[in-house]
Amino acid sequence: GWDHFWPRELEVRKKLDLPPWKYLVEITNLAGNKERIKTALLKKGYEALDPGGPEGMVWLKCDELDELRGTLAPFFQISGSPRGFPRISLRSE
Repeated sequence: GWDHFWPRELEVRKKLDLPPWKYLVEITNLAGNKERIKTALLKKGYEALDPGGPEGMVWLKCDELDELRGTLAPFFQISGSPRGFPRISLRSE
């Protein structure tokens, strides 16, 4: 039952640095900026997890959202609006 599932599940998540110990961030709708975004993330020390597949998706794990916001801010400038903006989904459970 749940009493056995959750303790083991949380132990695995802790070993893998997954929520609730770190944020898991999905960035989609990259509008052809996938490599630029991955490069920006790597320069700041983030591990960009590229699942392959769709050209417009990157995952990463992070501790601090303010620093991530600063890293991604250039991709949300008004001058980029014709291409669209990245979409960010945050997993913290």
